Amino acid sequence: MVSAAFISFVMSSAGATPIQFPISASHHRYILQGLANRMRNNLDAPIVYFDRNEVAPRIGDLIGFSRTAEVQNRADLERFLPDKFFPSHTDLVIDVSGPRIKAVGGNVSQTIMTSTVPADDSGKIDPADQHFFLLRLNI
Repeated sequence: MVSAAFISFVMSSAGATPIQFPISASHHRYILQGLANRMRNNLDAPIVYFDRNEVAPRIGDLIGFSRTAEVQNRADLERFLPDKFFPSHTDLVIDVSGPRIKAVGGNVSQTIMTSTVPADDSGKIDPADQHFFLLRLNI
């Protein structure tokens, strides 16, 4: 299973419409949609991008990273707007407790599994972790 298809399945099963969350076999579609919403300062949009140092993830958010050295931060992502493909991954946050963020993702070692991402004292993604952004889902 492709990991973006897993996330799309979860969002669709939870009741998100294709207008709220683009069903896609590639993470880049909803990552870039969230970034475009953020750049328009549309913070009430269904998907909004934040850098890891801006807000702490909450249950239901997506946390993500790039699978290419070409994309390592928001400035790199902006070059891919409005809809240019780049290899990426997102996980769905299912728990936030203390110094950890628990998330679930598909196509992780060819299965669906949970992972633990370290958090700093304020609950934000640890700067040393590969996850460099989160997508706030206002659905």
